[in-house]
Amino acid sequence: MIYQVSNNDFVKQKIGGWTLYTNKSFPSKKIQALIPAGDLNGVRGPFERVIASRFARVYKCSASFKGLRNDFYFKQFLYRSPLDFIKHLFRPGRAIRSLKASIVLDKCGLLSPEVIAVGQRKIGPVVLKSFLITRSIENSLSLTELVLNTKVCLKEKRQFLSELGSVIGRMHSAGVFHGDLRAGNILIKKTNDKYRFYFLDNERTRQFKRLPNKLRVKNLVQINMFRIFELSITDRMRFYKSYLNENKDAIDSPKSLAKEVARKTDERLKSKPL
Repeated sequence: MIYQVSNNDFVKQKIGGWTLYTNKSFPSKKIQALIPAGDLNGVRGPFERVIASRFARVYKCSASFKGLRNDFYFKQFLYRSPLDFIKHLFRPGRAIRSLKASIVLDKCGLLSPEVIAVGQRKIGPVVLKSFLITRSIENSLSLTELVLNTKVCLKEKRQFLSELGSVIGRMHSAGVFHGDLRAGNILIKKTNDKYRFYFLDNERTRQFKRLPNKLRVKNLVQINMFRIFELSITDRMRFYKSYLNENKDAIDSPKSLAKEVARKTDERLKSKPL
């Protein structure tokens, strides 16, 4: 099977017990140079370890391509629990799910980092190890970094919050739920006075014919989890108005939705350790 993201084909190949899906736009001989030693045979590096969750190992690396240096991220997925291991008897591994989610986002006109390769090692139906390699988004900041950036003027802050509301609104209007829509999983890059938003950690991203309200609320709570001193009520309302403009026919009571999101956000903020 060949997967396709943004007109880029992914071809399947076997290397040393691993099944790889590699982007045809990237030289196959370069792929192994982006994989830390121990995951496939060979000498590679250097790799810079990046802070990540307990359930993943992430490295930043680079390679020359067409005479230019390119930066990439290698992400190895780890099992959360024995139950998580058992679940993979019945569904694809997290790396494959990430690739499929990138396809969903792309078809909906939404952005995610370009996937270079996906790999998994299996025994029968069980995925023992899996990884994802993506191209770095140059000159980008996470939403957290941008909100806390003291160099961002008020006008720019209002613009990116309004545009963020629109893009999250379009995502939900298309029936797409992001599994972990926290601020650190949204990269922002400004191009020609417009902001472009890239979604990370997409292995739990799913598309529905109609987005369930509980998942809509869950995403809005996740994106709303900034502390009060970081985003004002006016900031939140600017985001929310742009969001609603993209979901006029999908939300019966905007005020009820806003109250539910605010209530659940307050509950989470109170339970979250300082």
